[in-house]
Amino acid sequence: MRLALDPQWKNALYIEEKIIVPKNVIINVGVVASVKLLSGTILEGGADQILLPYNWSEEWVAGYRFVTSEPLMNYPVYSKEKLNEIRKK
Repeated sequence: MRLALDPQWKNALYIEEKIIVPKNVIINVGVVASVKLLSGTILEGGADQILLPYNWSEEWVAGYRFVTSEPLMNYPVYSKEKLNEIRKK
């Protein structure tokens, strides 16, 4: 709900990337706006949102992890394997 991802956008949150932004790169930080679905349901938004510069480098990605519905009890562990390699396992 807080991410306000409309299913029509075909943007399912199932993989998270850990990104290390180089020094002196400007990023924009804000709050996710609410979204009204075609059904009339309102996704409230409110999560933090970070916008990276256009053409940001894939080299900034330090690792990947699958997102689950389970609460995090420890600091998340990220894999340096590419997403396609993780999916094969």
